[in-house]
Amino acid sequence: MNTVDVKVEILAALRETLSPQLHNAPVLQCFIDDFADCKITMPAPQAPTQPGLPDAVAEYLPDLTATMSVQPLAQVFKFFFPQVSWYQIFRGNSTPAAFNQGLVAAQLVGGNGLFHTETLYLGLFLMAPNVTYPLHQHAATELYYVLSGSVDIRHGRSAKTRHLGKDDFSITVPHQVHELKTNTQPCLMAYIWTDDLTPQNWWWEQLVDGSWERLCWARTPAGDWSMLRREPLSDAEIARAGDG
Repeated sequence: MNTVDVKVEILAALRETLSPQLHNAPVLQCFIDDFADCKITMPAPQAPTQPGLPDAVAEYLPDLTATMSVQPLAQVFKFFFPQVSWYQIFRGNSTPAAFNQGLVAAQLVGGNGLFHTETLYLGLFLMAPNVTYPLHQHAATELYYVLSGSVDIRHGRSAKTRHLGKDDFSITVPHQVHELKTNTQPCLMAYIWTDDLTPQNWWWEQLVDGSWERLCWARTPAGDWSMLRREPLSDAEIARAGDG
């Protein structure tokens, strides 16, 4: 399949899946338009950065696939399951092994995708059961669309948690702090990052004295995250995150 056909097929699936929701969430149109405007090419051949299939994919993807959404976007992703490269988002000793193994992703379109573009990321995000992706923020506008399973998300330290099931979606505006958490079942989501793709992911962490810091994670050339530094969480940053 050439890149023109790939783009046409994915764009049609985005439109068919998201357009019925535009009356409730007009901002969804920006994800459709940004994908329509992106230029997709074939990437240069690269050796796998994380050889082998992550354990979470081998364990949970078969059942998640069996109960997957029938929406066009889900079916497009399902077609590419055998071809995408899955990887752990976090590695190393900075985070617990169970956390690292429980968060995996595969990029379909993007800088590290099966198909290449520099202007957005579109891919899959799998969370194992009983995993919390802690409060964090980034410059990109983000869409999560649940393909199978369920996840809880909250936007803000004191915000109410929202439960997302199959075919539910969540939009996170730039710099808005948010947290994702699974319970007894895993979750498979489609994600899109658009607008500012600055490769930084800032975690918010409360210290024992009640104060807050944020930790900067930078995206590596392989697509996963590596911790760089920490700094006090300023009032200005709290205001920018809409969490004041």
